[in-house]
Amino acid sequence: MAPALHGLYPAYTRPKVRDRCLVINESRGLETMRIVYVSSLLVSMCLMGCLDSELEAQAPGRELTESDRDAARHGLKDAVRSAHLETIDVGGMTAGLSAGRKVQLALPGAGQAVLVIQSVRELLPGVTTLSGHLADDETSDFTLSIEAGKLVGSIRQGKHAWLVEPHTRSDQHLIRTIDRTLLPKDEPALGQPRQLSEAPRSMDQPLRTSLSTGTGNVRVLFLHANNVTNASAQAANIVTAFNYSLSLSGVAGNNYLTIAGVQEVAANFNGQSKTMILDAMRSRAAPFTDINAAMANTNANIAFLLVQEDPTASGDGDFGRVGGVARKFERDNPFALSTDDYSLGDLTALHEIGHVFGGDHEDTAGSARPVVAADGTWMTVMGGYVQCPFTGRSATCVRLIRWSNPDPTHTYLGHPLGVANERDMKSHLESSMPTVSAWTWTVPPSATFHINGQVNGSLILTANTPFTLRYTSTNAVSCDLTAYRNGSVWYSIPNFNPSHDWGTVTGLEPGSYSWNVVCRDAAGWTASATSRLTITCDPRAGTQGQMWITGGGYGQYVYHGGWCSVGTQLPPMCWEGTYFHYQYLLSSSCASGGSGGSCYDNDAWWWVSCQSLVDCVYSCSGQCVQSSC
Repeated sequence: MAPALHGLYPAYTRPKVRDRCLVINESRGLETMRIVYVSSLLVSMCLMGCLDSELEAQAPGRELTESDRDAARHGLKDAVRSAHLETIDVGGMTAGLSAGRKVQLALPGAGQAVLVIQSVRELLPGVTTLSGHLADDETSDFTLSIEAGKLVGSIRQGKHAWLVEPHTRSDQHLIRTIDRTLLPKDEPALGQPRQLSEAPRSMDQPLRTSLSTGTGNVRVLFLHANNVTNASAQAANIVTAFNYSLSLSGVAGNNYLTIAGVQEVAANFNGQSKTMILDAMRSRAAPFTDINAAMANTNANIAFLLVQEDPTASGDGDFGRVGGVARKFERDNPFALSTDDYSLGDLTALHEIGHVFGGDHEDTAGSARPVVAADGTWMTVMGGYVQCPFTGRSATCVRLIRWSNPDPTHTYLGHPLGVANERDMKSHLESSMPTVSAWTWTVPPSATFHINGQVNGSLILTANTPFTLRYTSTNAVSCDLTAYRNGSVWYSIPNFNPSHDWGTVTGLEPGSYSWNVVCRDAAGWTASATSRLTITCDPRAGTQGQMWITGGGYGQYVYHGGWCSVGTQLPPMCWEGTYFHYQYLLSSSCASGGSGGSCYDNDAWWWVSCQSLVDCVYSCSGQCVQSSC
């Protein structure tokens, strides 16, 4: 059972402003959490170092309305409380960035806000990522990345979040104020059959797992759909937020995420549910056929996919494709995905990666579970909206950027964040992250058929037409070869060579043929290839024609009353009494010799060959196989 917890957020007192720098009022009341330094409507924003000269917005901000606002609400629905376009002087905040520096947010009409930077890192070339908390609230957090002069990131405080990203049609930034209690949730209802459309986010289908352990540095290959923008900055934000959550939760410092790479996937996945996409990753179906090679080439341990929210996706509930899904602690399928706005807007990326490390929801057994406030107002990262389900009304759960930890020094507003041996994700991460960091990949095998030079081709040839056939493979130790004729197995050779060349093939009867090869590497990964061939009859088959046939033989040429010289004459007819066209004289010989190389009368033998034009009928192979001679 979860401990008796209460959901009071830190109270809020409007900050005082003096000389455009923040003076924090230490007094705190008991009122429910509000937006620190902000009103629910964000009017304008600029970033600068406190005590430095203020960097004013270069163009007036404006709140989006009508169709622009509807576009900004995609996937987030009523959770978007406001959407503004603002000019942010990103260049003014990049100089001299360091841990401990305070970065000021100017919010006309709502006072000034200060972000306390706790870390500055360049996790990817050209991407600088900041993380920390709001100056008067250490329970808040932010992650912001700067890439190519643009700002991408999020700020979270209690039930509120602000999502910042470059505007696609101007030099300004889009800033959305989010009420996280109104975010559509996508967890399955309890007690229902696990149908495909209601499969839990973490699909508990364990396969082989590694028994070795690594350092705890888990390398993540970030994949993104081709319609997801700012993917590198988003990847940096996710890794930074995850590592920040580990630090806040007291997880041993040897456990952390790094970025193995950021790669685009040639698909936008429109209309596909999260489960469909994850199943394609698991089965290595398009566009994930090369995911093993991508993991191997980047030395990644796990892969995380970013996709867009999609209200048209089937099988994802009333709100369409929102949130995320993951494979739970599977060595062969260490995959998770999240929609981009939810990845940090609701800490979905951290939640799904937690599943990859073996984390569970609050309604499961074991210690890799979250803590949920007794009044249902907050939960730690692995909270699955089970004990505080989303009902479409306000005052429902939000995720804290903390993992369950029974250590009494780790609390939230004085409330314990774990139960020994029951809710202790911190200890589970310290065990599972080193294991996952040892999951390695090799470049998988490949197989290719070549028929008449075409790769995995499908040909149509007439009978008796020669063709070449061979297959090759890479990184394979053996291949299973199976040939089919007219849909039935023709021959099969298991554990055959990794490559084979038939050379030039001819003489196949009319019909359909195919050759399939399945090649495997030492680890058991497979690749297959197929070539197909259709043999048809010559279009003249069964029709009549004419052809020259050659006849040969020998006979005695009789030269009466005199001598004959070899080769001076040809016999008047071919043998068997039929007249033919004479082609050539093959040879001659004398039975008895005479003077001067001549033959006696009746002794000259001539070997000849002759041709005759005869009727024929074409066969399937295009040959005239019948004649009258």
